[in-house]
Amino acid sequence: MFSRAVPWWSRSRCSEKEGKEEASIDSLGAVLGAVAMVGFASVVTLWVTRWAVVTTLAVALVVWPAGAIGLNVIVAAV
Repeated sequence: MFSRAVPWWSRSRCSEKEGKEEASIDSLGAVLGAVAMVGFASVVTLWVTRWAVVTTLAVALVVWPAGAIGLNVIVAAV
């Protein structure tokens, strides 16, 4: 549901100000960021019982931006 709402909102809001091309790029970035956030949630959910809380959050805070940057690099290369 979230993945459907973000592109719609981004396209409708941004297209009024910046045009459809910018809105399309913004919505793609929002979806990729949301997918990377799933990686953050997965790390926290799966490892919080195995590791200390601080260690889990430190790893999750590395996974989230690394995932977002990695996905953006992959999409930019294509």
